[in-house]
Amino acid sequence: MVLILKKCFFVIAVFLSLSILFSNDSFSKPNNITTESFILNVKHKIQEAYKVGYEDISVDWKDDDLGKKIYDLQKFYPNKSIDIRIKDSVIKDISGKQGFPIDVLVNGKPNRIIYLRCKFDVLKEAIVASFKIKRGETISLDNIKYLKVPINKISKNLVPISTESILGKMVIMDISENTIITSNLLKEKTVVFRGNQVTIRIRNGDLTLTSVGEALQDGYVGQNIPVKISSFSSKKTVMAKILDVSLVEINLGGSN
Repeated sequence: MVLILKKCFFVIAVFLSLSILFSNDSFSKPNNITTESFILNVKHKIQEAYKVGYEDISVDWKDDDLGKKIYDLQKFYPNKSIDIRIKDSVIKDISGKQGFPIDVLVNGKPNRIIYLRCKFDVLKEAIVASFKIKRGETISLDNIKYLKVPINKISKNLVPISTESILGKMVIMDISENTIITSNLLKEKTVVFRGNQVTIRIRNGDLTLTSVGEALQDGYVGQNIPVKISSFSSKKTVMAKILDVSLVEINLGGSN
């Protein structure tokens, strides 16, 4: 009987020891770190860095459960606090990347770096082609639209500031559907060609005269080109601003 009791006490003691061991906080997920909480934290940092809303941040998580990785790390560092940090420099260059490093801290001190397979995209509205626009066609409201695209695909130096800045411009090469419209794909549309006869409007204050002349250079609306005034016996050449097809203006009262 005594032997049986000793065996029972031994079994209970082992059970209690195992229970204490596996319920020890050192093997739990510290700071409630989970995949979801980590993603939320990163999105918050991205929002601050890029000045966008949560709806403009897309996440494609390709890694294992983050909580399990932290749990495994704790097995190597029992009774120590495990935490992870993502650097600001990583956040500023995270859009479009297929993976990124995070720092592992043990008791608040850097210990190692682990890599997570995850893709964050920061989305921003850009002007794109509604359908294929062929070379030589003119940009209009009918063939462009706004579409949210990953910010890393947008060149800050090439994307027009507004729709108005590209309307009426001519496409210099075919642009496929949903392709971002950038300034290097466009040029001003030529409306006056060298050798064309043009009407010359001469303004001097409230006085306006008209004459005829010949364009000596191709040009677009708003551009100043040399024109030869045919009604002058000397065929004088002057600079005139193109206002429309076959219409140019010389403003004697100020700059063109």
